[in-house]
Amino acid sequence: MKSLFDETKLKNVKLRNRCIRSATWEGMADERGHLTETHDTIYRELATGGIGLIITGMAGVLGPSTQMFGIYDDVFIDEYKTLTSSVHRHEAPIVMQLAYEGSQGGSKISGGKVWGLSAVRQRTTGITPKEMTTGDIKAVIDSFAEAAERAKKAGFDGVQLHAAHGYFLSQCLSPYYNRRTDEYGVTVQGRARILYEVCEQIRERVGEEYLVMAKVNCDDLFEGGLTLEDSIKVCQGLQERGVAAIEVSGGQAPERGAKHAIMRTKLEKPERQSYFCRQAARIAEEIDIPVVLVGGNRDPKLLNKIINTTPIEYISFSRPLIREPHLVQRWQSGDLTSSSCGSCNRCMRGARRRGVVCTFRDKS
Repeated sequence: MKSLFDETKLKNVKLRNRCIRSATWEGMADERGHLTETHDTIYRELATGGIGLIITGMAGVLGPSTQMFGIYDDVFIDEYKTLTSSVHRHEAPIVMQLAYEGSQGGSKISGGKVWGLSAVRQRTTGITPKEMTTGDIKAVIDSFAEAAERAKKAGFDGVQLHAAHGYFLSQCLSPYYNRRTDEYGVTVQGRARILYEVCEQIRERVGEEYLVMAKVNCDDLFEGGLTLEDSIKVCQGLQERGVAAIEVSGGQAPERGAKHAIMRTKLEKPERQSYFCRQAARIAEEIDIPVVLVGGNRDPKLLNKIINTTPIEYISFSRPLIREPHLVQRWQSGDLTSSSCGSCNRCMRGARRRGVVCTFRDKS
């Protein structure tokens, strides 16, 4: 019988349990994407809190993401060495999430332009990107590969490709946003081609044994977007290209008030929790690499049931660890009450001004 607290391995990376810190928008980097003192506190608390693997908030491969990390230049390598050394001292592995925001966040590159595979207005930001040439596409692919090489030099145990939540790689997979008629569009495999080529280029840079993960939507959750059946095909292609594990999510990041928002509220009842479980289990049935379930994971008893009754191997958390960085340590000590996170999303209110902070944490 499997347990949340089993020791496992992803590639050569040892995990002390099946619990993973999912990449979280922290909003605390400086305007160029450099670390601040607050990051040391955040990641040290996560490392000492018993989590099996830490995935950083997204790091921009082409320039700074909105108040998030940058990994677009060699200048970042030394400061990240300090971060990874701090985390490793507490026996926690750490993976860097690589991303380009595109029209989801409006990161401007190439002469102040925002790039996209097609010039389709983004549903939530209203930004219409510049349609990319094949030369632009190659530049993006190279940027992801160079970023992965920097992450390895900086001491990260692996990288995760952010192909979910409506960011650039997610838009590439979505027929709503990707309306190209060349080799980078038309079919599922055509839309996934950039993601596949990113994987291949990363492997050339970091070698076969380095941990490469991906985060994908099981469903874009709007009409005309990526579907579950298409997501399965994408994940099969990622497995063929050496991705070691896939974290399954869904939807677009800014749509927090939508019916099928990523950050859902009112999760007190177990039946409302772990809301991508069905889709993640379906994907896990069709691939041979581990699937990580994210979204509304709160009750350890339910989570143990999930890993024992479905092919899902790992569970990841975001909001619960904002409230309780030592949540896994508490569970492992025998206190199996659910996460104290109330799923109210107040941690995100005013986040662009002060960063993501649980407003109830000091009262708990």
